[in-house]
Amino acid sequence: MNRFFTSTDHEQGSSLVELALILPVVLVLTLGVVDVGRAFRTYIVLLGGARDGAYWLSLKPADTVGASQKVIEAAESIGLEGGDIAVSPVILNTDGVARISVSHTFVFFVGLLPQADVTMQIQVNMPLLETG
Repeated sequence: MNRFFTSTDHEQGSSLVELALILPVVLVLTLGVVDVGRAFRTYIVLLGGARDGAYWLSLKPADTVGASQKVIEAAESIGLEGGDIAVSPVILNTDGVARISVSHTFVFFVGLLPQADVTMQIQVNMPLLETG
C-alpha cells in the first residue's frame, strides 16, 4: 500500500524539468515588469524636471542656462548623466510662453522587442510670469 504514496526518482526528475521550463519565462516576465517601471520612473522624473525648468524660465526668461540646469539636476537624481538628455529652453515672445523640450533615449534591459530603445520626448509650455 505504501508504494502508491511514495514519490519515485522519476517524479522528482520531472519536477526539475518543469522548473527548468517555467523559470526562464517567469524571470523574463519579472524583468520586463521592472524595466517598464524604470521607464515610467524616468519619464515622470524628466517631466517634473521639465516643469521646474519651464517655471524657472517663466520667472527669469533671460536665464536659459538655469532652466536647463533644473532639468539636468532632476535627471541626475535618478542616475542619468547630463549628456544623456537633450534640453532646449525657448522663449516664444509672440505668445509670451516659456517652452522646455527634453529628449532622452531610454534603453531597456530586457530586449524582447525588436526596437529596444525608446526616445522620450517631453515638451512643457508655461506662460511668462515676468518679462525681462
